[in-house]
Amino acid sequence: RHGESTWNDTFNKGKHRSAAVFVLGFFPGLVKALVYEVYLLLIGKIDSWFYDAPLSHLGLSQAEELASFLKDKPLDGPEAQHIKILR
Repeated sequence: RHGESTWNDTFNKGKHRSAAVFVLGFFPGLVKALVYEVYLLLIGKIDSWFYDAPLSHLGLSQAEELASFLKDKPLDGPEAQHIKILR
């Protein structure tokens, strides 16, 4: 899996936002992540915002775009074998 995760959303600027937006939102985003992490611990859910982080909203969108690409890509050309494997 490779896509924007909740960890990336918290700690990396990424291409989808400016440095100023990232800096201004970093501390509130970190607080949100820590509170959510404590919440997960308190309810006993074996999950984490930081460790093996799930996809963020952007990451889910990226995964959906990749799935559409793989579904719609014709099976011809040199990449056909790889597309068959990924489908």
